[in-house]
Amino acid sequence: MAAEKRRPGYRRGYEQANAAGIGERGRPGLLWLFFGFTGRIARQSYLLAILFQIILFSLSVYWAVAAGEDKARLTFAGFAFIAVAFFNLLSSLALTVKRLNDIDLPWPLAVLIFVPGVNVMLILFLALRESHPETNRHGPPPFGRPGGIADAGSGDPPAGSSRFGR
Repeated sequence: MAAEKRRPGYRRGYEQANAAGIGERGRPGLLWLFFGFTGRIARQSYLLAILFQIILFSLSVYWAVAAGEDKARLTFAGFAFIAVAFFNLLSSLALTVKRLNDIDLPWPLAVLIFVPGVNVMLILFLALRESHPETNRHGPPPFGRPGGIADAGSGDPPAGSSRFGR
């Protein structure tokens, strides 16, 4: 059998894992964080992701306002606004489902994120509610302990967890 030619830095199976949103060390990546519907995320990760969405939305609105009468810039700002709106729509649903999984509530409650007025209260509730301290059907606690922080000495999350709190 001929030996497989391998590119420098290439690891077998990494491309398939990366396509699924899993990072280098077997941990979930940003694709999983924003678009995955399985697993758990901690309240810190949820709040930071929501803040990122708000910043993206604010930038797209700023580009539309700053475009003024320039039709090319206004067209670009319109497409950017639509792209950010779809990104926020899908990712807010995925983030909410994972956060509901983390606090052991049923995922169909995630549709409340689309109800005006209720969505703000839901975001605040999910951002303030502590994680369910024990392993549930969605996985281990995001950061291992009920306090939400991994062991300070290792720097790595506990086994079965991730930097995003899966």
